[in-house]
Amino acid sequence: MRSNILFGVFVLCGLINLWAEATSNVTLVFISKPLLMILLGLWLWSKTNLRTRLQKFTFGALIFSCGGDTLLMFVEQGGGEQFFLFGLGSFLIAHIFYSLGFWGRREGVRGFVQEQPVWGIPLILYGALLLIYLYSDIPDPMKVPVIVYSSVIVLMALTALNLSGLVPQQMFGLIMAGVMLFVFSDTLIALSKFKSGQLSPLVARLLIMSLYISGQALIAKGVALDK
Repeated sequence: MRSNILFGVFVLCGLINLWAEATSNVTLVFISKPLLMILLGLWLWSKTNLRTRLQKFTFGALIFSCGGDTLLMFVEQGGGEQFFLFGLGSFLIAHIFYSLGFWGRREGVRGFVQEQPVWGIPLILYGALLLIYLYSDIPDPMKVPVIVYSSVIVLMALTALNLSGLVPQQMFGLIMAGVMLFVFSDTLIALSKFKSGQLSPLVARLLIMSLYISGQALIAKGVALDK
């Protein structure tokens, strides 16, 4: 019952955040956005007691995601570029936590990408082509951090894909769907940051947060099924 209430409060907080973004209610954004991953992390803890290695790493990823959310809010309100880099760093650690959780699911057992690496090529190409498209618009001091971050999120997606066949299909489906929504959310952040004329700021924020909230929720739901 407690976990159901926490998830319901998380969903409500997500809806409030989207409404706040749509109405440009800065105060409500600053209240609701940091709470999202805290509530989802508390839900995961309540649901699972963080029994497994994957659940522990996912909880850590949600904590660092909360840090990233908080830091990036200051960028949206006209803060300095250092907030963008610090936020990027916090999400970088979150993706590393996810990667460590997804990898090495069964000792001595090779996963899907290890057995059939060709299936990882589309993810690698996606990350590479996006970087090529953005590269000329990325300020020189930010080029290396963005390249590192992009590489790590592609790695995270590859480790999630590698879970196919190692975990129950429902669990894999939820995690992989959530990871891809997270990837698309980060893609829109990059496009809105470095190719700002392609999407209106309001549409970009709503799409980014919708994909991000849904993606993190699906990952957590999948991880909660881990035994």
